[in-house]
Amino acid sequence: MNLPSYLQHSPSIYVVAVDMNGNYSYVNDLFKERFAFLKNDFIGTPIADSIYSEDVALCVETAHKCIANPDLIQEINLRKPLDNNGSFYWTKWQFSLLRNDDGSPQAVLGVGHDITDETSSRIMLGDVRSRLRSILNSTFDMYFLVDRDYKIIEFNRVAAHLIREYFSKELTDNRYILDFVVPDQREVFFASFVQCFDGQVVQGETLYRIGEKSLWISYIFYPVYDDTNTLLGVAVSLRNIDKKKKYEIKLSKQNKLLREIAWMESHELRGPLATIIGLIEQMKDYKERLSEEERDAYIDGMLEEAKRLDSVVRDIVQRTDQIEL
Repeated sequence: MNLPSYLQHSPSIYVVAVDMNGNYSYVNDLFKERFAFLKNDFIGTPIADSIYSEDVALCVETAHKCIANPDLIQEINLRKPLDNNGSFYWTKWQFSLLRNDDGSPQAVLGVGHDITDETSSRIMLGDVRSRLRSILNSTFDMYFLVDRDYKIIEFNRVAAHLIREYFSKELTDNRYILDFVVPDQREVFFASFVQCFDGQVVQGETLYRIGEKSLWISYIFYPVYDDTNTLLGVAVSLRNIDKKKKYEIKLSKQNKLLREIAWMESHELRGPLATIIGLIEQMKDYKERLSEEERDAYIDGMLEEAKRLDSVVRDIVQRTDQIEL
């Protein structure tokens, strides 16, 4: 096979040719050296002998594509044996059809190189992301990762449930987060994003109203960077604090009522009571000198203050009834 010298003796590129029977008709020096533990001579032997068993079907399919589309290059990743113990490493190949002078298929030419580090890193990254998503799906907080264009690129199970419950929509990647921000919250949302773009962390609480439904949530917006310190987007963490917040509001109202009752007891209740006591003491001190008309006046005064006292007591009782235990 007439190949450039740099391909025949390349230290990093594999070159092979496979005939129409699936046997090697050419392998370059690197291929011979790398797979010498399999056999000394590959010419005339099946290609399947030097491919990871689970990838043989993919090779056959790719060869058929080359024959069906002779002007196209087919690119695939293949696992190649690392030793005789079943270990393997990853390679990337480009296959194309070689034709005879009459245009009939002669062989399939393959040019490949090692991508083990690249593939291992991608697999490791995928594993890390999978574990991270498992952790996020185990929390009770809602989590979104939003890029600079306001598109959702990550979310957890709780977030998907919230969107489904309050918006009757299914959450998917690349949905705009603005689709789920109600108009009266957009000003806060945009302001928080701008602060995050400046490297700040923003947190707070808000009452989120969607139609007839409402929900108290606490929020944290914080910037997310890659390894080069380039801003990727904003992570949004939301926590359902509806029960806690409503309890706090209820408790605050009750405390306000208790303060009002305490004020009434110390001011409005003591006023008429002190007046009644004073009138009784005066009647007691001057009972021998009081005329019947004066005694009636004292009694009328006590009755009037008693009515004021009864009104204050009723008000206190009414306010006490508003306190929920």
